[in-house]
Amino acid sequence: MVVAQEQPYYSSLPKKSRRTRKRTRVHYFPRRERLVLTGMVLLVFCAGILVVFFYAQVLAAGYQLNQVKKQLNDLNIETKALTENVARLSSLERVEKVATTRLGMVKPDTSQMILVKVDLPAADSGGGARLEERSGPPPEAVAAAQEKNNWIIQALVRLVAGRGDPGPG
Repeated sequence: MVVAQEQPYYSSLPKKSRRTRKRTRVHYFPRRERLVLTGMVLLVFCAGILVVFFYAQVLAAGYQLNQVKKQLNDLNIETKALTENVARLSSLERVEKVATTRLGMVKPDTSQMILVKVDLPAADSGGGARLEERSGPPPEAVAAAQEKNNWIIQALVRLVAGRGDPGPG
């Protein structure tokens, strides 16, 4: 037979043994080392601020570049629209229509026309078109204008014969 032993009842909690803790000593840096450490921290902080500043400058320049590209694109679109408008307004059919309707001009009779003879060089500098294939005043008109040495008529004849190129002079 096994007999259980009687265990005493405790009226209080068992006492823990108090260990003496080692007190950690706070190691203070000497004054010179503290200054060096503080200086290094400030140097790293200033370098960080400098990096952030330059990054902000790059972002601002990129923003300005995008704005200028947008303006350039808008100006290219506007230039294309204006070029088309100029081409539409300066078409010969429109000029003739405005001259006959608004200004009251009429086409001249063949009896009112004067032909002027002009000698043009055989080689054309304006795209290689032959003289016979050109639309414009007859060579006789150009020759007569050059014979008279009237610079206004010469300029007009060159303008019409060259389709917009007034030529030298």
